[in-house]
Amino acid sequence: MTFDELYLDKTSRVLLEAYRRQPQQGLLLSGVRGVGLGTIAQTLAREVVAHPTDIVTVTPDDAGTISIETVRSLYVTTRDARQTKQVVIVGDIDAMSHDAQNAFLKLLEEPTDMTYFIATTHQLQLVLPTILSRTQGVDIRPINDQDTQQLLSARRVVDESTVRQLMFLASGRPAELHRLIDDQELFTRSSQFVVDARAILSGSPYDRLVRLAAYNDRSAAQQLVRTLAQIVAFSLVSTSNERLVASAEVLEQTLDNLAHNGHVRTQLMAMAERL
Repeated sequence: MTFDELYLDKTSRVLLEAYRRQPQQGLLLSGVRGVGLGTIAQTLAREVVAHPTDIVTVTPDDAGTISIETVRSLYVTTRDARQTKQVVIVGDIDAMSHDAQNAFLKLLEEPTDMTYFIATTHQLQLVLPTILSRTQGVDIRPINDQDTQQLLSARRVVDESTVRQLMFLASGRPAELHRLIDDQELFTRSSQFVVDARAILSGSPYDRLVRLAAYNDRSAAQQLVRTLAQIVAFSLVSTSNERLVASAEVLEQTLDNLAHNGHVRTQLMAMAERL
């Protein structure tokens, strides 16, 4: 994929165009999950280097972390004498501990002329301020409805019902749109989250408990709560009231608790009582 083929918000495109004209040695891409940070990073990297083998990619391990040992291994990779440019892509830099981020900071503070770093994060608040100050930050925003429909048309999605579902499920996130189109099982599963979320928001306390009883897995629970938050946020656009605002706060707190290993069933039950 080329840069011109990326689906980008206008502001995000302008900022990235500036980077393309004059690449900085430290770039930090941030945005919500599914907006396409990884694809953007790879696309930009290919424009900097002369050959794909000059791109080094670091991602979280199976435990969801990037260890300090992995970061230290980059010291060797980036200190070799080079005749051509190389780009180190760090996906989900927030998966590093503070010690690992501090080790990475040393690489940013003393870069070699031929080495460029592109990091991504969906949780900017978890990135050390010292790293933020050493990188050019670009917030990748979701695309608008018109661009979303253009993407769907390019992917030959024409069924009106499917289009409406995809536009809601992906909410302007190009990478998520592609995943949903390519993976029917994912699309079906994501649609079920919407069905359950709407039932939880409009059903009786008993109905809520019945729906929530099926959610024991942390990842599924987080996706359900994110779907609930998405529906509430959509409702707030057209109708703002204290109940919706309070629900949004409850859902945000629940997501935070689940992200910090709060007991899944306990968090969901507490959420249900407060919605």
